Amino acid sequence: MPKKHCILEEIKTARQQNDFKKINDIAHKMKTSLRNLPINSIKDEVLQLEAFNIAESNPEQSTELINKIDLVLNQVIEQIKNDKVENFYAG
Repeated sequence: MPKKHCILEEIKTARQQNDFKKINDIAHKMKTSLRNLPINSIKDEVLQLEAFNIAESNPEQSTELINKIDLVLNQVIEQIKNDKVENFYAG
């Protein structure tokens, strides 16, 4: 299973447990990894999660951010899988 998928599961679990410190930490890891990938559509969401402060924000906002990141990263994973299959049959 790709590492990103594991991180997605970790951040979802942290949200279910209302562990916003862990959400901040995981988002920081994601930000570092995203620097190497051209996935610009979720960089703002990752930065927002990294800085998310439960005292100043609605907890549901974190869920929305996580859901968007989850959707985009799963699309990226599927695209990579499809590209591998296409390259395998083309080669």
